[in-house]
Amino acid sequence: MHCNIQLVARNATKKGDDGVVNVNKLRAKMVENGINAESMSKKIGIDRSTFYRKLSADGQTFTIGEADVISKELNLNRSEVNNIFFSQFVA
Repeated sequence: MHCNIQLVARNATKKGDDGVVNVNKLRAKMVENGINAESMSKKIGIDRSTFYRKLSADGQTFTIGEADVISKELNLNRSEVNNIFFSQFVA
C-alpha cells in the first residue's frame, strides 16, 4: 500500500535549508523494485538527465507531484516516504 506524499507534506515543518531527499535511500528502493532512472524519469514525465540532476542536487528540486509519483511507483508506505522525502523535516 502506497502513501500519498501530498498528505505527508501537509504535516511537515521545515527544519533547515538543506536538501530534504535521502537520495541513497531513494536509489536503494529503486533497485529493490527493479526500477532504473530511465524508467522512473519517464514515469514522472521528465528527461533522464533532468532526473539525474535532481538526484545530484540532493533532490531539492523534486516537486511534490514528482515525489508523489515516485512514492506510488515504489509502493512506499508512510514511514518510507518520511525517511526518503522528508529526512530533514519533522512530521
